[in-house]
Amino acid sequence: MYQMYYNRDGTPADRDTWAERFERADRIVCQSHLPNGIFVSTVFLGLNHSWDDKGPPLIFESMAFAAEEQEFTWPDTFPEDDPDFPNAKLLNEQARKLNTRKRTYHPDLDQVRYSTEAEALAGHLAMCEKFFAGSRLLPEVTSDGQQAQVTP
Repeated sequence: MYQMYYNRDGTPADRDTWAERFERADRIVCQSHLPNGIFVSTVFLGLNHSWDDKGPPLIFESMAFAAEEQEFTWPDTFPEDDPDFPNAKLLNEQARKLNTRKRTYHPDLDQVRYSTEAEALAGHLAMCEKFFAGSRLLPEVTSDGQQAQVTP
């Protein structure tokens, strides 16, 4: 049977226990603002993103975001009767509330998921190296291992 919810230590959890812990827990494993402006963030997801029973659960994720903002313009409306847009009504309501269709965001450059916190931290450092090649990056990690800042 597929197991969806996990604790940070990798042990299975039921939905209610996971939700309660997830709501009040610090989910950040490591975050780094690289000198070139790229932001790398590694977090605990707690939801198994492997989406099958093959292999270990993927419950941590690293993502790299571009330094430059980009602008996105929503369509005028999403077709509410089109089965390809099951959330069209919700999206249209949200756009009306925001009173604008233009948004800025930092595009994601890379994403990798992991099974353990140790893998996630190692993957975070590897992603920092990838996006700031040629510089030796040294993490500054707090005693509880929850936060890190990368310095050149």
